[in-house]
Amino acid sequence: MDKETYENLLKDNKVVVLQFMAEWCNPCKMITPLLERACKEKAARLVQLDVENEDNIELAKMFNVRSLPYLVRFEEGKVTGTIKGFMGERYVNRFVEGNHEDAE
Repeated sequence: MDKETYENLLKDNKVVVLQFMAEWCNPCKMITPLLERACKEKAARLVQLDVENEDNIELAKMFNVRSLPYLVRFEEGKVTGTIKGFMGERYVNRFVEGNHEDAE
């Protein structure tokens, strides 16, 4: 994803959740179905996008991604939360809703 696509995504959608991930990352594989389920329930007002970390170095640098999975939630173009590493389903649901504390 290039910077222009990223900026348009934020501009055109009220809530966006980016998941920085890698094919080899087992915690990414564990959190993905939890995130997809949480986002599916809110599909009418939310866009969820997986970002392959190694293919999107510039974007990963913008967010100082140091560990995977790394989730970033945006609302109206502003970062409203992050998750660094694996979290359980309850926490992921709260994160998607915007009702959470940042987690490391």
